[in-house]
Amino acid sequence: MVCKVINFLKSFIRLMKLHKFLYIYLVNTFLPVAFYHNCLLYYLYLPVLPKCFFYSAN
Repeated sequence: MVCKVINFLKSFIRLMKLHKFLYIYLVNTFLPVAFYHNCLLYYLYLPVLPKCFFYSAN
């Protein structure tokens, strides 16, 4: 089970590196959700930290 999750995350990260626009879209879509519903999930998006202040301000 854990191995499946790790393999999925690896392939997901690889996919995101290939599809920067998809990555940006997903971040813009799920960052507010992650921030409001689970602060720990939010920390996965540290590379886009400036958006943190944008979403928390609104």
